[in-house]
Amino acid sequence: MNYEIKRPLMKVIDKCLLDHAAAVGTKEGGPDIEDVYRLQNLSKIHYYLKEEHDFLADEVTALLQFTDPLTVALECWKEQDHPWEFPICDILYAIKAYERFPLVNPAGYVQQKVDQIQSLKDRLDRNMSDFQAELLGMDKMEIIAMSAEISAMQGAHNFMKKYFKFEPGNAEILLRMENPLKFVATQWRSDVAELFDMNAQVGEAIVEAGKEAAVLRYFAAPEQRQAISLEVQATLQMLVDTDLKLYGEVTGDTLEAIQTQGFLLRDGALIKANPVQIGEVQGGRESAAISDSVKPSLRGQLHEKMREAGQRPPPSEHPKGGEAR
Repeated sequence: MNYEIKRPLMKVIDKCLLDHAAAVGTKEGGPDIEDVYRLQNLSKIHYYLKEEHDFLADEVTALLQFTDPLTVALECWKEQDHPWEFPICDILYAIKAYERFPLVNPAGYVQQKVDQIQSLKDRLDRNMSDFQAELLGMDKMEIIAMSAEISAMQGAHNFMKKYFKFEPGNAEILLRMENPLKFVATQWRSDVAELFDMNAQVGEAIVEAGKEAAVLRYFAAPEQRQAISLEVQATLQMLVDTDLKLYGEVTGDTLEAIQTQGFLLRDGALIKANPVQIGEVQGGRESAAISDSVKPSLRGQLHEKMREAGQRPPPSEHPKGGEAR
């Protein structure tokens, strides 16, 4: 690094070392051994920073935020466990230095963190837009195969924008990544059965289903036995939105996929059909785009919440081609 870039920091740590030496010499009752050893350690880290460490620009900026960067650097050195490097910025966050040591401008530091979080959220929005643009270039079967990834990206985007509690350093680390949204999405849990008591929930649903003869007839049909996941519902909804955007109507193959998977289309939004409705659609007695009087299922309500969390809301009127052919 050019010495001129780190010159302001070198001047500050020079003064810090001299101040510590003066404090030891003027201590009431004289210095003790611990004071001498500490001064010795401060001298060693001072020499290392001036003569050996290959500074990054953000490391200079970070240390200059403290009133005593020499002491802070010494604490970082005590905690570092990288034999071939000294990543000052990472260690500052690891030891919670911004909370433990006095800052030159506390208000400025707070504003800097606010700006970083906003910059990260803007980056997340761009990552999501790029991902959606990539999906528009795929055929529908490829998109359906990516159901889990689509759900993870949507969930991660919504979570990071609205609910994640940022700790010092989180935003800065993520901003170093070209695609922080994809990084977060790879941490997204899809194993619902391990997160919730699905055995009890499914068992209760089976008992309730057994009380209705129509439901029993529905489950007797082999082609209807496959359970529909939330990821598939989200993917089907995206196909509907894409059709409306590209063609102004929902295409026949999309409607066929919706019906096959056990859903109905209402005002551009998918709802989980009950067995009686599915039988009526299959028998030609009811259209695939049902009336507004049908109460949305739990899946439909969840999907509505997902759209409120940032996805484009569906049109307010029935799309062209929204009825089964």
